[in-house]
Amino acid sequence: MGSYFDQKLLEQKRYMQTIEESFSPLTMLKATQFQTELVGMDSLERLADMLFGATDPTKVYSTEKALRIYTDKGVDTLSIKLPFSEKAEVELYKSGDVLIVQVGWYKRSISLPYTLTKKEATRAEFKDGDLLIRFEGGVEDGSKKKARTKDH
Repeated sequence: MGSYFDQKLLEQKRYMQTIEESFSPLTMLKATQFQTELVGMDSLERLADMLFGATDPTKVYSTEKALRIYTDKGVDTLSIKLPFSEKAEVELYKSGDVLIVQVGWYKRSISLPYTLTKKEATRAEFKDGDLLIRFEGGVEDGSKKKARTKDH
């Protein structure tokens, strides 16, 4: 039987694998945990060396947007990048100006722009690694509603 720290290390490795699978192909910068709080320029320089090494820290690593809102044929759509989720149970709950999206273990609260707060999330579907959430009509009472989902 391994020690407490051996178990924690295995747990951390599993979480890191999940994070890498969830965010690939994005570049991930990693640093080890410091024993003390980072205070001052020396500490920040040590952290920067761990994260960037000889790489230029001003380099653009990705230009993709994780979240987009657009209108297509009169229907407002919120597009969320979820490249490793397919045909999963999608649960959407809207309360006032917040949309809660749950796909399996992934859960995210999204503050909606004013233009979507009075509309109802009517449909959700996966397409090309994106979760597309359609908003239509208007919900006047702001009550929680669950949208129907469709998988592609």
